[in-house]
Amino acid sequence: MQDPFAKRLRRIDMICAVAIVALVLCTIGAGLFPLYRARAANLAEVQRLHTEIATFGDLSLSIGRTQGEIAQAETRLHDEEAHLPSSQAMDQFITELAKVAEDAGLQVDAIAPAPPVNGGTYRVLPVKVTGFGSYQTCCKFLSGLRNMTRLTRLDELQLQARREEKGDLRSPVCEITITISTFVVR
Repeated sequence: MQDPFAKRLRRIDMICAVAIVALVLCTIGAGLFPLYRARAANLAEVQRLHTEIATFGDLSLSIGRTQGEIAQAETRLHDEEAHLPSSQAMDQFITELAKVAEDAGLQVDAIAPAPPVNGGTYRVLPVKVTGFGSYQTCCKFLSGLRNMTRLTRLDELQLQARREEKGDLRSPVCEITITISTFVVR
């Protein structure tokens, strides 16, 4: 009788062992599945972060390039500001303007400075000049303005031709009216 009873005990032991193994496998499976899902989510996050880091690398290159462009622009601005006098030395400018007109042969009727206008970190000093002379004289005067040591801008230009009688001959005369601006640092 021992034999059938021992067989039954072995069978029960086997069933219990299989049940325990199944229970352990189910527990392991139930524990591993969330870990597998978390691993898959972590891998997706790692991929997203790699993409984001690559984007930041591109931005870093763009920022470096932009900073270089800013440095170049600041250098150019500094070079241009070097042409601006640090004071309003308007008398010197008008003297130089009269000299340019005289060298060109232009007869100046008036040089009229206007009030300064604020232009950011500098001030704009407009000057209106009226005079007359031949067409070539007016062209020489305009070329002389371009070659002045002071930075100037031609804002307005009017040329009117008229005939002037000198004895039996009628010679053309140009009346010129210009508004130019010079600049000073505040």
